[in-house]
Amino acid sequence: MEMRCYRKILHISYKDHVTNEEVRAKIQQAIGPHEDLLMIVKRRKLQWYGHVSRSSGLAKTILQGTVKG
Repeated sequence: MEMRCYRKILHISYKDHVTNEEVRAKIQQAIGPHEDLLMIVKRRKLQWYGHVSRSSGLAKTILQGTVKG
């Protein structure tokens, strides 16, 4: 999934026969050192969970499954 996102950013089709290593090198040149997309997604999910678990709204009730009855 990560490579698909990188290819979309760089407008590189799979039909262009560009290797994943070349795509990673082009991304590195374009944006410099960066965190992997999957690590960013995991970190943001955990941040959102922490945010929701501290609240008292419907999202917390649904996530924790604490429905009466």
